[in-house]
Amino acid sequence: MRAPAGASGGGSGDSTAPSAPSNFSSSGHTTSSVDLDWSAASDTGGSGLDHYAVYVNGSQNGTVSAGTTSTTVSGLSGGTTYDFSVTAVDGAGNESSASNTVSVTTNSSGSGDFNQSVSRIDGSDSDSTVDELSFTFVSNVGSNWVDVHYTVNGGSQYNYRMNKSGDTHTLETTPDYVVGDFSSGDAIDYYFTYENGGTGNDSQHFSLTY
Repeated sequence: MRAPAGASGGGSGDSTAPSAPSNFSSSGHTTSSVDLDWSAASDTGGSGLDHYAVYVNGSQNGTVSAGTTSTTVSGLSGGTTYDFSVTAVDGAGNESSASNTVSVTTNSSGSGDFNQSVSRIDGSDSDSTVDELSFTFVSNVGSNWVDVHYTVNGGSQYNYRMNKSGDTHTLETTPDYVVGDFSSGDAIDYYFTYENGGTGNDSQHFSLTY
């Protein structure tokens, strides 16, 4: 059994947990899988980094060897939002705290116009110490513009034009631009309006819990 974060693993003398993996993000997804990437953790306790543990909705889904910083989680349901995180585990069984959480909604059948994802930024990025969201919309139809609309806990709807770079449109909810500083348990409902052939098209609605 793996020792909890900060606990000694089996009397090895190493009771120091590794650092948490950083820059955790999703690089793509399909109807049934999600690609995940992160920056390597470090271990100073002496036993050395052993592996990474990947969590889906709070439960461990699998492990990845210490020399690998990416994985694909498969066997998922289409049109469903999942929360992903990753921890680092050393040779003594000490487990780090979790990375930031990334929420991804798998594609639904018939949603081939775009891929979308939302990342939770738990006050750990370089430009802010508040809890934010980062929306990403990748158009498969050459959209000239994309708007994101979202509500928090059933409140007023926020509507923003996303930043375009090629076919990728992004928006981060930094406090000086969009409402930010979410709290654990906040229910976020969101959808996109995207240009296709000169007309605006509304996507299905997606939801996640912060």
